[in-house]
Amino acid sequence: MLSRFLEARPGLYVQPRMGMASLQEMQEGLKAVKGLNIPAIGTITLDSYTRMGQLEEAQKALQAGLDLNGFPVLSYSSQEIIENLCTVADKDFLIQVRHGTASPVNLFKHLVECTLFLTEGGPVSYCLPYSQLSLKEAIDSWRQACLILGEYPQQSHLESFAGCLLGQLCHPTILVALGILEALFFQKNGLKDISLSYAQHYNLSQDLAAVAALKRLANIYISHEISWHIVIYTFMGLFPQTVKGYNGIVEESVQLATHAGARRLIVKTQEESTQISTLSANLSALKQAHELYNSSPSFEMSEDKEEEELIFEQAKAIIDAVLNLSSEIETSLYKAFQAGYLDVPYCLHPDNRRLASCAIDKEGYMQWISIGKLPIPIQSGRLYPFSFHTLTSKEFLQMLAFNRMKFDSPQET
Repeated sequence: MLSRFLEARPGLYVQPRMGMASLQEMQEGLKAVKGLNIPAIGTITLDSYTRMGQLEEAQKALQAGLDLNGFPVLSYSSQEIIENLCTVADKDFLIQVRHGTASPVNLFKHLVECTLFLTEGGPVSYCLPYSQLSLKEAIDSWRQACLILGEYPQQSHLESFAGCLLGQLCHPTILVALGILEALFFQKNGLKDISLSYAQHYNLSQDLAAVAALKRLANIYISHEISWHIVIYTFMGLFPQTVKGYNGIVEESVQLATHAGARRLIVKTQEESTQISTLSANLSALKQAHELYNSSPSFEMSEDKEEEELIFEQAKAIIDAVLNLSSEIETSLYKAFQAGYLDVPYCLHPDNRRLASCAIDKEGYMQWISIGKLPIPIQSGRLYPFSFHTLTSKEFLQMLAFNRMKFDSPQET
């Protein structure tokens, strides 16, 4: 539904990552986003208790009047949500639920009862970085959850979060490959309308190359019967702390979304580095991103065709190797992590082999340190010039802070 909605409308849609604890606050937030009268998608982001299945804790917090870091959707009845939140939506304003749940069967059942059919996540992307649940259990839960949404093919939409999977220090090749594989998982389990995400990294040219490779692979692997689009996330890692830094990183994410042909941009706020964002900060961020998009230059940006081809070839090699493990995508995904064909750098989940690793070079390009068991070709000279075992904690922290230093640093004179 969401992809088809966007197909009929021009331009870039902006979207917050916004969730409030009470029905009234959540309703006010959605109405405020709608009231901006710009191309925007409403968001209901769930709280961490609900994401982790700690429903009693969420209920206790509500009863005590405590702040939550999102909306506890399972603490309210479907009728309450329909009457207070779903009525804000109309033919020109859609609402997506964002959650972070590794085992979403009960959540998806409730969302369907609430007539909230647009959501996101994935069997890998919402297991490895967020949960202690085994990958096998997460895959089975997501299969059941997708089948629930798949019963409503004209209304449902599912966005793969794989493009943001530990995106701050994960090579674009892995994000692109997992995005396609999660899309195939959704397709196999009944979804007809999906989106593929990609999170802004450290170098705009590499990001543009990665999204170009992602779109090429989507055209190869995703059925022509499936509607899909690209969604870009403003940087998900250690965020700039200054106004100048915030303006710079948001402007670059808008440039990425614009020139990559994305249809949605998930926007972050200036408060990201210090606190949970307020409604006013979310509204300001949406307006700023929209204004930047409207003023974005129309000229073609320089393309790194060599990098695009490299990411395309590496991601395709991974996808093909994974799919060759089994005729069932669920089995393929699990076996791929066991074999190390899929391996997320620096992810500590026990089902992740942790043999592959990467680093950021001086230009902001993500480069492999070690490919572990990944079934990918490596060109000579494309490995970062030190081994994973010599990477110090200081160097690792410096890499995490790359964008903070890049955008917060004073202008050179």
